[in-house]
Amino acid sequence: MQCYDIRDFKPINEGKYLIDTNILLFLYSELYDPTKDRRLVPYQEFINKKNLENFYITTLNLSEYENVLRRRKFNEVIDNYENFKEFRESQEYSEFYKEIVSYFELFSQQFNVINISFSQEILKEYLYLSEEYIQKGQISFDFNDYLIAKTAEVYNFYFITDDKDILYLYKLIKNLKVITSNRTLLKLYKLYNT
Repeated sequence: MQCYDIRDFKPINEGKYLIDTNILLFLYSELYDPTKDRRLVPYQEFINKKNLENFYITTLNLSEYENVLRRRKFNEVIDNYENFKEFRESQEYSEFYKEIVSYFELFSQQFNVINISFSQEILKEYLYLSEEYIQKGQISFDFNDYLIAKTAEVYNFYFITDDKDILYLYKLIKNLKVITSNRTLLKLYKLYNT
């Protein structure tokens, strides 16, 4: 695994980039305020400088994105509904879902969308790694993290993420090229590789 600071990253060749769900949430939701949360600025600047034809997201990113926003919205209005099903059948949910669809339309215009597929071999790798980390009591990643990062490796994409837990996958995803502005991730990467 290689890890680059997005603020200093200058690739020899242009390359292609897979965007993690946390970056989509930073840049394309109302969960983060760019005037208050400076974490998202380097990502926005990086994407703005590049040709959008070189940026990719996966169908799994879309699912995660939708689930995070839907869960947050339900938590905001939980007192108004008996359960999630009742909320999902409401006019309020319909209005909220229109926002998600508008973001999906924007994503389809700005980014290439690829489908994630995985083999028995990839599943076995994940299960092996999970067992190893469970025994150590250090499980800090999930199957979605693994699949998205593995997709970046398979396609030889740079992986843009702010998730420091990606370091837990370094044993299985040896050729992953991470670009981040997460200072903790950068420090831990340096520590593990000295």
